[in-house]
Amino acid sequence: MKKGLFLAAALVVLGASTMVASTVTTATSIEKSVVEQNDEVERSVYRIEVYNSHTGELILTEVGCFTGEEVVELTEDLIASYGGYDEAYALVALLGDC
Repeated sequence: MKKGLFLAAALVVLGASTMVASTVTTATSIEKSVVEQNDEVERSVYRIEVYNSHTGELILTEVGCFTGEEVVELTEDLIASYGGYDEAYALVALLGDC
């Protein structure tokens, strides 16, 4: 993958009390939008795959039960731990209910 690759990931939880959308618009700017319709925060199973930005090689796969905000924060932390967006990017998949 080319340096400066843009990652666009949309996380949508349908029928849940919380909907989270996350879009990485540049290599350094992340915008988050969290809309809560009640006091409960729903957890879902997500898969996070971190790739090397230069080779496209899969570096890490993490699967777990997270809120939408938690998965965004964990993804940011994982990318930072591999040197930031110049060195790594991530794909996030919503797999279902916990």
